[in-house]
Amino acid sequence: MAACIGERHINYLIRREEIITDDIDEISQLPELLTVEHLAHYLNVSERTADEYMGDPDFPLIRLKRSKRFFRDDFLDWLQSKRE
Repeated sequence: MAACIGERHINYLIRREEIITDDIDEISQLPELLTVEHLAHYLNVSERTADEYMGDPDFPLIRLKRSKRFFRDDFLDWLQSKRE
């Protein structure tokens, strides 16, 4: 993570983490469009590992400029395909 400068930036990062991790006990509680942070939290892995999973050619990744996103339902289908 890049160095944080200023209290407001630190508070933003803390709040962002709370939004992602608060009370997400079920996949249905996740937003429809997910990020690497959501994936890491759901799979209980580091963000680096989650990013590696997103690099799988079969992963349903959507690139928006430099951002990586994916739809919850597409992710569930991908996860189910890995189980088979």
